[in-house]
Amino acid sequence: MDHRCPHRGASFFFGRNEENGIRCVYHGWKYDVEGNCVDQANLPPEMDFKHKVKARAYKIAERNGVVFVYLGERQEAPPPLPAVESTLVPEDQLSIRFTQRDANWLQGVEGELDTSHVGIMHFGKVDSGAFQPDSPQQFVVANRAPEYRIQETDYGYIYAAYRPADEGQTY
Repeated sequence: MDHRCPHRGASFFFGRNEENGIRCVYHGWKYDVEGNCVDQANLPPEMDFKHKVKARAYKIAERNGVVFVYLGERQEAPPPLPAVESTLVPEDQLSIRFTQRDANWLQGVEGELDTSHVGIMHFGKVDSGAFQPDSPQQFVVANRAPEYRIQETDYGYIYAAYRPADEGQTY
C-alpha cells in the first residue's frame, strides 16, 4: 500500500491493522488489501462515497523471507518474479541478512560499486601475504586499483572490477 492515505495524506505508518485492512489514524478511513476504501468513519452514512476512493496498493510475493513488491503499472497479474538464484535455493541452504545503514541511497550504491575502497579502507596496510592462498581478498589487497568494465544491457548496465590473480587468471 502506498504509505499515505488518499484522503488527507496522513502516513499509514501510524495506521492500525484491523480485520483485513488498514485504518488511517487521522480520520479513520479504512482500506482493504486491494486499496479499496471500505469505511469512512468520520462521515455520516448519507455522505458515504467510499466506492469512489482508492489507495494505491501493490502486488507482493515472498520467497525465502524476502518480500518482492511489484511497483509497475496496474495489470491483472504482475510479471513473474525474476529467477534470482539466492531466492530459488531451499530455505535451509540459505542465510539472508538485512542491515540498516545510516547513509543515503547514493552513498550505499557508490560504496557497493567501488571495490577499490575495500582494499584501502577495510584492509588498510594489510598486505596480500596475510591471507590464505585460496582467499580472494589477497587479490583485492595485492591490487588496490582495479580496472572496470561496463556493459549496457536491455535492463540497464552491468559492471565488473577486475584485477590480476594467479598466473594467467583474473579476479
